[in-house]
Amino acid sequence: MTFALSGRAGHGHDPIRVEHPLGKPTPGWQAPRALPLDLPDGPRTVAMHELGPYRMQTGADGTPADLVPEESIHRWTDLLHNAWSLLSRVDPGGAEDVSACLRSIEPLPAARPFRWHSATMEDGMGGMAASEPTGTEPAAPAQFAAVLTHEAQHSKLSALLHMYSLHTPDAAHRFYAPWRDDPRPLRGMLHGVYAFTGVARFWRGHLLNGCAPEDEALVAFEYALRRGQLLRVLPTLLPDARLTALGRRLVSRLLETVGEWQDEPVRLDCLEAAQWALEDHWLSWRSHHLVPDTGLVTDLAQEWCTGPSDPATEAAWHYPQPQLLPDPAARHLDARAVLVRMRLTRTTAAQLRTTTNLRQLVLGARPADVHLLDGDLPTAERMYAEEIRTQGGSAAESGTAWVGLARALQGCPGREGAARALTRYPELVRHVYASIKAKSGAAPDPIAVADWLGRTLVAL
Repeated sequence: MTFALSGRAGHGHDPIRVEHPLGKPTPGWQAPRALPLDLPDGPRTVAMHELGPYRMQTGADGTPADLVPEESIHRWTDLLHNAWSLLSRVDPGGAEDVSACLRSIEPLPAARPFRWHSATMEDGMGGMAASEPTGTEPAAPAQFAAVLTHEAQHSKLSALLHMYSLHTPDAAHRFYAPWRDDPRPLRGMLHGVYAFTGVARFWRGHLLNGCAPEDEALVAFEYALRRGQLLRVLPTLLPDARLTALGRRLVSRLLETVGEWQDEPVRLDCLEAAQWALEDHWLSWRSHHLVPDTGLVTDLAQEWCTGPSDPATEAAWHYPQPQLLPDPAARHLDARAVLVRMRLTRTTAAQLRTTTNLRQLVLGARPADVHLLDGDLPTAERMYAEEIRTQGGSAAESGTAWVGLARALQGCPGREGAARALTRYPELVRHVYASIKAKSGAAPDPIAVADWLGRTLVAL
């Protein structure tokens, strides 16, 4: 399409007259819509990026997605206003960044509770995509304020990366990211730690500057979780030889900032829930992406099936460091963390109690997870074990089932060996179990296999 000075646009043989300003519709011209935003330095607008062929979301047949209905525009306006008001009150620095960066929002399909989707493009400074609001999202202003901060951080770092090198070329996916299902390359990790430092700063400001009593538990959990995630991975990035001097300085400053928050008090129950969720994600991640030595797996499975050559002198096995092999089937490793959030909010807690389709409400969740979080450990243990026996250890979600079993067994008398194996090397238990089933043609008791490994293995 070409524009002429006369205000006419031509596409083939069908000219279209475009009036000035461009926000005025004419026949054949769909004026872009905008969301109003009141800022301290005066009102401005954020464009609703719903036109054109470059939207991330398309129709089922690959055609451009439909325009946003008028009622959705009203919801977008209310959400942006409420999120901005909250952000400017509790995190003025983050609000200033959003004000400087945000120019347009592209709507994505509505998300499930506590799973907002958002994105920016490195070459599209000022634009972001985000889940379309439905008006029923829990803690929507706070959740969307965190999304705005997250994407503004990405935009800032993208601009920096266009000007400076923060690392030498590196495309290997080898880092653990506590907010992702998959291993990440160094560039992705830098984006992640920079974005989530901003997110943690927002939740910290929300907690310290006052939040409604009914929101305190969720806000405290979010802050403790993001702080814990950053403190887990930032120290592992700092010594990486692929960082340039500027990249190392960036990581060092982030670690310094988050380190200053480390000892700030957080409600004990929320802190413990965040630590539980952090460990749960790590165990699920390694269960999927770490692979033990195949020879060791084969030998252990053989010994289980046939017994040691000399039962009287059974020796301990040594477990060498497993290898990283990304598992493309790993999905929804944060499902139990989402369930924790839902239990902290009154409306979503009620949804959990009444839903008849948990897996649709929280992708990756299972009824055993609800029993686990309710403290009904015997029922959770039985359900996880039955699922593992049925799936055999090779199905896409079995890694998180094994970790759920580990959490159910922790602290249970008589289960110490199984809990030890599943919390130290869940990937080995999973692979040995699958090998045993393949060799014997029968599904043994997963707890018995885990207990045996926990008693006979010595981790190096």
